[in-house]
Amino acid sequence: MWFDGDLSRARQLFVQRGGIAVEHFDRQIRAINQARYPASLQCVVVPALSGAGVFLDQHEIERTVFT
Repeated sequence: MWFDGDLSRARQLFVQRGGIAVEHFDRQIRAINQARYPASLQCVVVPALSGAGVFLDQHEIERTVFT
């Protein structure tokens, strides 16, 4: 299972949260892209964060995971 989302919005939220340099986020995204995740994992992708910054409801996540 892979929790996915809008990368631009995720980066904004990461910066807003603070405490960790944004370069760490960027480095991790590059590594994920180089590994071709999630496609190379052949797993269920859960769209957890929308471009509007809305997180998927817990019940929707459960339905996606367990159905």
